[in-house]
Amino acid sequence: MSQERFWELIAKKLSDEATSDELNELELLMRNNPEWQYAMQNMQDLWNLQPKEAYNSDLAFEYHLQKMNAAGIELDNFTGEEPEEAESPKRIFTRKLWLPISVAATVIIAVGLIFKPRKHNSDKNLGSLAASNLSEVSTKIGSKSKLVLPEGTTVWLNAGSKLTYNKEYDVELREVDLSGEAFFDVVKSADKPFIIHTERIDIRVLGTSFNVKSYPGEQTTETSLIKGKVEISIRNRPSEKIILQPNEKLIVNNQDTLHKHNNSNKATPLVAVENVTRLDDDSTIVETSWVDNKLVFSDTDFEEIVRQMQRWYGISIELKNEPLKKMRFSGTFTHETITQALDAMKITTVFHYTINDNSSIVITP
Repeated sequence: MSQERFWELIAKKLSDEATSDELNELELLMRNNPEWQYAMQNMQDLWNLQPKEAYNSDLAFEYHLQKMNAAGIELDNFTGEEPEEAESPKRIFTRKLWLPISVAATVIIAVGLIFKPRKHNSDKNLGSLAASNLSEVSTKIGSKSKLVLPEGTTVWLNAGSKLTYNKEYDVELREVDLSGEAFFDVVKSADKPFIIHTERIDIRVLGTSFNVKSYPGEQTTETSLIKGKVEISIRNRPSEKIILQPNEKLIVNNQDTLHKHNNSNKATPLVAVENVTRLDDDSTIVETSWVDNKLVFSDTDFEEIVRQMQRWYGISIELKNEPLKKMRFSGTFTHETITQALDAMKITTVFHYTINDNSSIVITP
């Protein structure tokens, strides 16, 4: 029932027909179900893309009928009053009715089966949360999301990331699993520490702001502390506790083997504590710049830049040349397209790129 009410309230909000009480009810539903916030964001984005003339004419209804038919959605799945006299075999709806229905169509098209019960992989490497009764929030490649957990902790999820937590969250424990990258602004609690499980490390805090980067398949896991204090333990070395101070970051090698930087013979240690990277203006922290919608590189190799660009722009990029992978760049991108970003990089390093059907890019010498 709450899901149906959620749809109804979203429809009223987007069509500017929600009362203040209904807006408060919607806010409460979102706080109790943080995993719906990503759906809300998608719905708003999709709604804002509609033709402006559709808001004040029956074209909007036809517009959504086409989208629903393309998605295989029958109008009979939605309920509503019909006018007493039908002008044709097709149902005719009043403007007051089709606005919520068209938004409901947007809901289904935007988020698909987001409200279906999710199966959770209970593999031990994914953390200590129980495999049942879980809530999950995820972001697609090329997008980011912000959510507020039930007790008020704010989480920004970077592209291609997933946050999972038990629905008993904040009853006895504040515990989440993370795959990908997230920035946390944790509400302080004297008796309930906030615990994050990643594939490689566990992080325990009381109240602080920090960034965690733990993408599957990548060489390292990073924790960057902005303020407060965090305690970190490594999965295969549980007796060791590492305490970070503000403006420090912990880098953990995921493979448990030494590896060398591309541009030197210096070996990277299995565990290292370094300072966070600040740009010359001393106000931009590279590790958290994505939260401010900035894609920032500071003496970063091309191979790592490609990984970040793929997530940032939501496009597949293949870097075919080994020497090119070792080239290093610094720069900041905000509103640039992928082609503008690559063209800017070509100013300092000679390479060629080809775009295939707007779905992938190949970079060659």
